[in-house]
Amino acid sequence: IPLLARVGATGSVCSLDISEESVAALRQAAGNASNLSAVAADMGDLENVIENVFPCKQYDLAQSSYALYYSPNRLQVLDVMRGHLKAEGRLAVFTPNRPHGMVEVARRLGPIPAEIDDSIGFGPSVLEPYFRANFWNVVVHFFHNVISVPSVEDAITFYRSTTYYREDLE
Repeated sequence: IPLLARVGATGSVCSLDISEESVAALRQAAGNASNLSAVAADMGDLENVIENVFPCKQYDLAQSSYALYYSPNRLQVLDVMRGHLKAEGRLAVFTPNRPHGMVEVARRLGPIPAEIDDSIGFGPSVLEPYFRANFWNVVVHFFHNVISVPSVEDAITFYRSTTYYREDLE
């Protein structure tokens, strides 16, 4: 929604999410804006979606928020994103990073699945080397979100919704 506001009526936004519900919610929140093309698809199929579905083929910005590290074809998706940038286009990827408070709390209770540690290490081990190899101007920002959990019940509810939840440790 902020990107739609930023590009205005003469610009366009193309969006891909694996969830039909998320795409429907975006369309509704955007008031079914005519300059929004939103598609439910796997990011591994991004090249096909850009070539055959999205009206726009070259972008000022290609962006992924907390999703790319889930893909088994991360580098392929990055190559597609980079390949469809305009000459002065930007690529922005948001991903978890260390320290990750909730994961570290859960780690004290038991082992964390390897894919969780992989996702947390994705930024420094995959993204940063990729960006430095493929772009002349690379800026890495680190953000730390501080949250306050009002009750133990809320903490448990949050923990249950994570990908590293273990019922035996609850």
